[in-house]
Amino acid sequence: MKRFATAAVAALTTAAAATAGVVDNRDVQIKSIDFDNQIVEVHNFATTFRNLQGWRFCTHDGNEQLRYSFTTGLNGINLGPGESLFIHFNNDAPADPLRVNQSTVGTFALPLDQDAYGMQLYFPSAGGTVNFNNDTLIADHLQWNDGGAIGNAERRTDQAVDESLWTAEGEFIVTQSNSERIDLNDLSNGRLHGPTDYDVTNPMSGNCPWDLDGDGSVGAADLAELIGFWGQSGVPADFDMSGAVGAADLAELIGNWGPCPS
Repeated sequence: MKRFATAAVAALTTAAAATAGVVDNRDVQIKSIDFDNQIVEVHNFATTFRNLQGWRFCTHDGNEQLRYSFTTGLNGINLGPGESLFIHFNNDAPADPLRVNQSTVGTFALPLDQDAYGMQLYFPSAGGTVNFNNDTLIADHLQWNDGGAIGNAERRTDQAVDESLWTAEGEFIVTQSNSERIDLNDLSNGRLHGPTDYDVTNPMSGNCPWDLDGDGSVGAADLAELIGFWGQSGVPADFDMSGAVGAADLAELIGNWGPCPS
């Protein structure tokens, strides 16, 4: 009896040690998209280092799909706890080991703009390679849209939903054509994310909130943006704060048609 008890304790100890040594690659998440400076930030929420050897991106927009970064694009990147990697899409990265050029990382759907876009970050299997058809290898996913055509932007969203990394297909972070950046506001290292887990920074409208595209006047482009937001809540086009963009907001925009007040 004693022999069996000893064996059981040993087995539990081994299992606990194995569990403690498990690396959760989903601690690495896409933390921000800076449209103004064309920078994507990847953050390590873990309390230990994460080596990004073999990690790869898969991106899509309204016109492109399945754009894969290089197999060696993130090799040599070792993120410490709480550190971020910044990928510069303007290829203007300074001399800093945690700042790299997009051209070095690989191919992405371009341009990196506010229109319909989907982005996934994958980690390699135990064999050291990424199988993009293996849902369990997705570390993180996010998607955004300014109300334009979605096209191919949701090419792999179903995989992220299956892995409880995104709330649902058809749910996009709401951007505007002049949005400055997207920031993850869930800093608890949660896994399941959706549009409400991100903050979108838009230019201040001042005394002309109907100028949705920020060009200094209210016109056809702003009307198109409002229609793209139709029925949505928590968006800039909800001028009357009713909780959904509708006929009253449309009337208000049309009533302010023309140059913004100086």
